[in-house]
Amino acid sequence: MEFLILIRHGEFDEGEEKLNASGREQIQNLAAKIKGYSPKIYSSLGPRSIESATILAKEWRSEVTSLDLFHSIENAREAFDLLKQSNENVVIVSRGEFVTPFAAYFARDLGIYTQIKPIPKGDGLLIDIKSKTRATLFV
Repeated sequence: MEFLILIRHGEFDEGEEKLNASGREQIQNLAAKIKGYSPKIYSSLGPRSIESATILAKEWRSEVTSLDLFHSIENAREAFDLLKQSNENVVIVSRGEFVTPFAAYFARDLGIYTQIKPIPKGDGLLIDIKSKTRATLFV
């Protein structure tokens, strides 16, 4: 794996399980910005994460694998071990309570010592494993 992209699902209306129009647009814009990476796409089992990952998959002509493993930071070690075995570049779509702390955990484990700021809804963070750097992808 050369890179990992962690994406927080798009915006939604309070009390709704689906993305709102703005959230769908955020993810479509993000998909266009990072097109060409050809990653394997994982999502948590949350409906907004699955919807966001499905939008990405449609744009990139890919498939989504949804796992509960990417829902809670308590699963960070197991998720990290799964990703370390991958030869493919990976995108994980989940909720903010997972993606931001997992980005910090993953980067620290790779020896990338940098402050990871909260990832806004509909945005992502790219961790370049080869060069051991990170860059935020702004929508």
